[in-house]
Amino acid sequence: MSLSPEHRAKLIADTRSQAVAFLDDMRYLRDMCGRTELSAPMLRRTSSVLRRLLIERDITQVAAARVGRIRFSMPDNRAFYNAAEITPLTFFASGGFTSFGIYIRGVTLSLRGGSPRIKFDSSNDEPIPGRLDNFLSQHVISYNGLWASRADVVKFVANVASGVHSGSVTTQIEEMLSYVQRAVWYSRNKENSAFSVTFDMHALQLKAEPAFRYSPENIDPTLIEILSTIMYMTKSRDIIQLEETIERELLSA
Repeated sequence: MSLSPEHRAKLIADTRSQAVAFLDDMRYLRDMCGRTELSAPMLRRTSSVLRRLLIERDITQVAAARVGRIRFSMPDNRAFYNAAEITPLTFFASGGFTSFGIYIRGVTLSLRGGSPRIKFDSSNDEPIPGRLDNFLSQHVISYNGLWASRADVVKFVANVASGVHSGSVTTQIEEMLSYVQRAVWYSRNKENSAFSVTFDMHALQLKAEPAFRYSPENIDPTLIEILSTIMYMTKSRDIIQLEETIERELLSA
């Protein structure tokens, strides 16, 4: 249903404070994307911004009267989903961003049929468009056949893993994400800049509980997906258009 000029003007006025906050948030997220060094604490705290914009849908309220329904750029994971139906994966992380000076996309691990097989696949680099519901429901992490969506990851980091609150694991998906947090981590060697993904094979084979390890330089898969979410948001044409629309609005206000 189209909005009357009067209704549109009222909605714009009513959401102007949210629009200013959205603009500030996107500038902050873009600044993060431009940094060469990122830490786990920084990404964990950023989950609060993503929770408000995406899970609580602030972004749709800001966009409604200004540009209408927006579409997000998102990774095309269909090849990974199809492959997993044929040969189940032990671990999958969608990714889709540059960090540590390296493009990270489609990390998979298979422990079936003998020795571990680890693969980085960036062949499906062309993003696909999707509405907010599509963006949030897209599966981005898998472990032993259980899949977590982007919304699952944002809510887990924000509500359970101390992004906003510290909470107890209450669902099977949260339990899986907590396990993966401790069993897989991404890092860069500061001496030679070599990038690595480390897997606790004993834990992933369910032979032992993953040990607690602390290093602010190591980034676990849930935080990798927080960063990936930021990257795809900042590249989405509709979001860029919304930012430009708000900037013009504020100049004329």
